[in-house]
Amino acid sequence: MRPTSATGAERARGFSLVELMVVIAILGLAGAAVALTLPRGEPPLARALVVLSSHVAQARDEAVLSGRAVTLRLHADSLAFETRDDAGPRPLPGVRAGAWPDGVTASVERAGLAVRFDAIGVAEPVTGVLRHGRDARAFRIDIDGVVHAAGAP
Repeated sequence: MRPTSATGAERARGFSLVELMVVIAILGLAGAAVALTLPRGEPPLARALVVLSSHVAQARDEAVLSGRAVTLRLHADSLAFETRDDAGPRPLPGVRAGAWPDGVTASVERAGLAVRFDAIGVAEPVTGVLRHGRDARAFRIDIDGVVHAAGAP
């Protein structure tokens, strides 16, 4: 025997419009809470340290693979690769460096800071500072080309 209503019609199964609207509102609030807790992207100094690390690794790899000294020059607003031959220093062919991320500048311990890797991938350690507005991160490049950063991002 089937249950019927007082009018004799069968009750429809499913959710009412009000129930669906309540669920959608709850999901919207939960989504907004999650979106507000997500990080706001990588800070410029963190991106600059990643750029520096990858360029240092590229310079070291190029030196070892080519069997010649390769220099990575750090300028206040950019990085550049170079090698030396009988004519003196010249840009490294086929390797492109570039600018620091937006608003980041490099302050180095001496003018024209260069990380020079010899043919076996060894460099003299160097230190410097990356700046973005009032924020600053000190860095050190070790003899083996590992970049270490000090301070919180």
